[in-house]
Amino acid sequence: MRALLLVVLILGGCGEIWNDPYPAAERGKNILYSVFADRPKHLDPAQSYASDEATFTRQIYEPPLQYHYLKRPYELMPLTAAAMPQPRPVEKNGVTTSVYDIRIKPGIRFQPHPGFVAENLRLNPQRTKHLKSP
Repeated sequence: MRALLLVVLILGGCGEIWNDPYPAAERGKNILYSVFADRPKHLDPAQSYASDEATFTRQIYEPPLQYHYLKRPYELMPLTAAAMPQPRPVEKNGVTTSVYDIRIKPGIRFQPHPGFVAENLRLNPQRTKHLKSP
């Protein structure tokens, strides 16, 4: 009797999944379901610090440089940049600073920031001093 009950219980788990949380129409498709502990608060990588936020930002854009995964000490390598940027000294008012020009690989699409559009660089300061954000 115990053996028959055991066989019934084992075979009962081999049928249709009755508590599957995913829609039946999406079975067999290339979909990854995942969870996160907190909702993302920032999508700006300079402000975001939680790993949940990094999951979203990595899906939105790729940074120009990345760390080599296995090298210690850490070493930067190009990701979307065509090559590693080299410092270029610039002197202004007797102070020398370094400037880095980062060239993006051909074929990578991006949305330029409004602050870098040539016509926005020529805006009248009187018209823009009341603005709080770009």
